[in-house]
Formats: sequence, C-alpha cells, structure tokens
Amino acid sequence: MFGVRNNCELVHAYLGGYAGIFTAILLLMGLAMPAGSMESVQLSLLTAVFAIGFITFQFVLLYRQRFTRFFPSVILPGILYGFILYHIMLLVQSIQIAVLMLLFLIGVVIGVTLGRVLCAACNSKADVLTHKA
Repeated sequence: MFGVRNNCELVHAYLGGYAGIFTAILLLMGLAMPAGSMESVQLSLLTAVFAIGFITFQFVLLYRQRFTRFFPSVILPGILYGFILYHIMLLVQSIQIAVLMLLFLIGVVIGVTLGRVLCAACNSKADVLTHKA
C-alpha cells in the first residue's frame, strides 16, 4: 500500500478504512444523529466494534497473527477512528455522490497518518506488527 512503512501502519490503514465504510453505511441507512447525543456515541462505538471485529478477523484468522499480541493494540485506535470518522460523516452528510468511497478514503488517510504517529510513539519494537510490510 502506498505510504505504508510497516505492518503497524497497515493495520491502522485497514482500521480507518473499515471505520469509514461502516460510518458511510450508517449514513446511507439514515442513522446520522446530532453530535454530542447519546445515540451518536453509541453509533460511533458500534462503528468501532465492527471495524475492530473485521480487522481482528482479517489479521488473526487469515494472516495468522497472535490474538493476544494483536487485539490489545487495535482497541484504542479503533475507538478513536470510530469517533473521528463518525463526526467527519456528520460534516459530509450533505454530499450524496460517492459517500462510501469518500469516507473510505478519508478513513485510510486518517488511519495511515495516525498510525504513523502512534507507531512512532510505541516503544516496543519486538511486537509482531513492527515487521516490514
């Protein structure tokens, strides 16, 4: 993937992309609640749970990563991407053309950017996710 240096950034790019797809699906279903309401928090957490579930399925079952080393490293970024992309979805909900692709691309860009920052801040270099992509 363009701009991705290691597996940690790749995981964050996938996580942001999945969160973008799920927020777009929420928008297409008409479930856009106003920011700050309890329903918006619940929907952004639902987005995070789906994104974490899909990325865990993909990397643990298909790529055979260890669940105990993989899952704790995607919980906090998954929740963060869920909240960020839900609020971005509230900003772009008036755009009706290719909203799924738009939110997916925004999610991937945010995922790569925040993944690079979070992976640079991580001090454990012996992790499974730090290998070259």
